[in-house]
Amino acid sequence: MANFDANVQRPRVQIDRFFGLDRSAPLCGEKSSYELRNFRVLSDGSIQKREGYLPMIALSANVRGVFAPSGSSDTQLYAVAGNEILVLEKNGEAWSSRVIGTLNTTQGKVCFFCYDSSVLLLDGQDLWTLTPEEAFLTPVYVPLYGDGWNTLNSASWTVNEAPNLLTPSIRVRFVTQSNNRISLARLAPASVDAAWVNGSPYESWSYDAQTKELLLTILPPEGSVLELYLTMPDGVLSDPARICCAA
Repeated sequence: MANFDANVQRPRVQIDRFFGLDRSAPLCGEKSSYELRNFRVLSDGSIQKREGYLPMIALSANVRGVFAPSGSSDTQLYAVAGNEILVLEKNGEAWSSRVIGTLNTTQGKVCFFCYDSSVLLLDGQDLWTLTPEEAFLTPVYVPLYGDGWNTLNSASWTVNEAPNLLTPSIRVRFVTQSNNRISLARLAPASVDAAWVNGSPYESWSYDAQTKELLLTILPPEGSVLELYLTMPDGVLSDPARICCAA
């Protein structure tokens, strides 16, 4: 049984509402420790702080993603609102926003991640590199999807390098034959963006997006290497069932 000394005077403390428990000081003076507010008691008797939220800052559009860089989460965040890439900075108790870039998309969630000490951003269309001062498009490798393809025999085409899902573009190299019309129906690119012959820019061509036929208006010498830079339709490269020439 506990014994109490009736002669010991203790100050009376009135608590008008619950602020949590203070494990570091007796129940006098301050009613609670700031870091111990809003704790809950677990079954083993230990305490765990409840998660909560407070308004930080109002942005001009729907927030599509927020990211806290390592080591600076208390004072600096990256965010995307609408098509704006923002840096959120804390000065004292107030947060401010600064636009560092503009996306080509306005809807859908975005993904932030770190790679080799850089902060990168994917918005479903482009890959961006972020710094506190600016955001810029990250160059990505355009794979050589086809190499040494015969312009007369699309059935012989096989994949040389797999698509890079960070870009809708691919490259293909043909060995020219006697024909000046090349059917790209098996690939069905949305556009042909550039062409080279034996490593030099080649301008004597046209592409019909309806028939998927490439016309060489000036036929290169037979056996030349014709390299095309193609943009594929949305969703094709991410769907193996829709990619021609499966490996």
